[in-house]
Amino acid sequence: MTNALKKALLLLPAILACLICSTVSGQEKESRCIDQQSLWRDAQGKPYRLKGKELEERRIHCEAPKLPGDWDGKGTIIFQVVINAEGKIECADIIRNIPEVKQYALDALKKWTFKPVEVDGKPIAALGIVAVDVSWDSAPCQSRSK
Repeated sequence: MTNALKKALLLLPAILACLICSTVSGQEKESRCIDQQSLWRDAQGKPYRLKGKELEERRIHCEAPKLPGDWDGKGTIIFQVVINAEGKIECADIIRNIPEVKQYALDALKKWTFKPVEVDGKPIAALGIVAVDVSWDSAPCQSRSK
């Protein structure tokens, strides 16, 4: 089995989870990252996937979601994200959702920044999984990466 095939197989569960979770009750698919695979593949078509600890160590800035005053709950929304060569969130697909506050979590996530990934001295985009905690007692940067 080639290395490219092995890497593709490693990404398959995340891609399938993203596709399954972004189609809810026949609603339109929200999977922007999967539809734009060129965002997270290098010139040879190879994906670069950040593991949870590496992604968390690369996080420079994050914000907790600003929740609506009438929402009383807590939970975790999990996103599959593409971090571009500048270290910013290029796109985010929801893997696990809390519909009432997903937009608040997404708005906060878009402000997160990461140290760019470099391969052979050049910054590249990378794929990763991020969990955003949503509750009234969530402190900034208390969110964790998986």
